[in-house]
Amino acid sequence: MLKYISTQKKEGEILTNKVNYPFVDFIRFISMIGIVWAHIPFFEENETVNNILNKIDHPMIYLSFMQFFKFGVICFYLISGFLIGENLKNTVPLSYLKRRLRTIVKPYIVVLIVFEIFTMISHFYIKNNTFSISSVIEILKGSIFYTPLWFIPNYLLALGIILLFYKYVGSKLFGLILFVIMILYSLFLVYSPAHATSHTTALFGFVFYLWLGIFIRQNNLVNKILGININILILITLALFSLSVIESYLLYKNNLNTVFNILRFSNQLYSLSMFALLVKICNAPPKFHFLNPRKETYGIYLYHGFITSFLIPIIIGFIGQYFDVKLHDWYDYRVFPFIFLFFSFFLFCYVSTTLFVKLLLKYDIGYLK
Repeated sequence: MLKYISTQKKEGEILTNKVNYPFVDFIRFISMIGIVWAHIPFFEENETVNNILNKIDHPMIYLSFMQFFKFGVICFYLISGFLIGENLKNTVPLSYLKRRLRTIVKPYIVVLIVFEIFTMISHFYIKNNTFSISSVIEILKGSIFYTPLWFIPNYLLALGIILLFYKYVGSKLFGLILFVIMILYSLFLVYSPAHATSHTTALFGFVFYLWLGIFIRQNNLVNKILGININILILITLALFSLSVIESYLLYKNNLNTVFNILRFSNQLYSLSMFALLVKICNAPPKFHFLNPRKETYGIYLYHGFITSFLIPIIIGFIGQYFDVKLHDWYDYRVFPFIFLFFSFFLFCYVSTTLFVKLLLKYDIGYLK
């Protein structure tokens, strides 16, 4: 049985009750693992998913391994919407937006500036590319739309739309409109050869899931999720996971570069099922011990890109230059050695980023508090 923790929070002269749901931090924690997982580089510069699939010995195992955590982004939108539905009961939309901008934008701007400095040093100094204003603009565009930092502008746009039309958030018709927009993005970005590209450019493609999180909260659908038989939910999740892997394989066979696009229809269904499963299994506050997802999750999101975009490639380059060995020689396109290497890089990235964020929080650096 789900255990709700009721606390009191003072806002101005009003004393309100706030309910803490145990699954919120649990979903934050698991989803952030998935987001870091998705950004671990493919070891060799310019190595694409399709190139690896052309060479690796067991492509279906590789696809299954990489697909497992692909629910992270959609679950983040769902849990963010759920919290919006809770918080907006006690404040007005404009006040909520100002507070969110204050807590989200400041650290994002700091990280974006530092990330741009690192990228320009790499692009103009290390790689000796010619400096120009147009190239600086392209670097900025790439950082905003094609690096791990893409999520915040997308989320803020989605949040702005939700708050702008907050009077209609409870309307199923409004949700249907957002659903249609999401479907159109999926059709064009995933399945149209002429338009297929990254989900990071789907500026309005995830608003539906923010709305759905609010809808779940406002209509108390958590209790309905808890009423689903756990065995049935596991079977549904496994079936949708398998379907996602098969769809990725078919996209690869059709030579589309959207093998792991989050907006694949099968992955969206898998993400919804994983969200329900995580809610179901977390019926009591989890013990995170050394970790603190509530305080550390946003920092891990902001800073893990420095490890994946700069430090890991430097390590790979160092090994290649001084030991005259390419990392693909380590696993020789065999899936199990690849999994071992990938998991090693993931652990290195997640642990080092977490320790760095703890340091920032301890000394109150980077506006993370």
